[in-house]
Amino acid sequence: MNSVYIFVAIAFCGLQLAHGEIVENTADRSFELHAGNCSKAVASDIVFQDHLRLFAIPFVHRSGLSSWYGNEKIYCILALSARDESEGSTVSIKDGGLGQYRVTLEMVSEVNHGLEYNIVVYGK
Repeated sequence: MNSVYIFVAIAFCGLQLAHGEIVENTADRSFELHAGNCSKAVASDIVFQDHLRLFAIPFVHRSGLSSWYGNEKIYCILALSARDESEGSTVSIKDGGLGQYRVTLEMVSEVNHGLEYNIVVYGK
């Protein structure tokens, strides 16, 4: 009976228990990232491109970072997954971002899945 209350308390707080460790709430994460005024983005404004691919490892979350800093102010960030949304990977901005001169993105996979993202940052 006590284990039921513990499970409800963990679920209510937005945490989940996975392999003995508590995983942070992913409310600020999304499958893909389209941030800023990307409708006016042009190829000549690309300041950074990256391709992050991590293969699956059984029973493990895979995570990776992609960072850029420079002299141009960021006005658009795209992080597009090359995999299906059902595999459950997420991306979030960990540092910097729109209107800044730097950005760090974190990509995280679900357990037993890999991840693959194409990242493009536009700035002027």
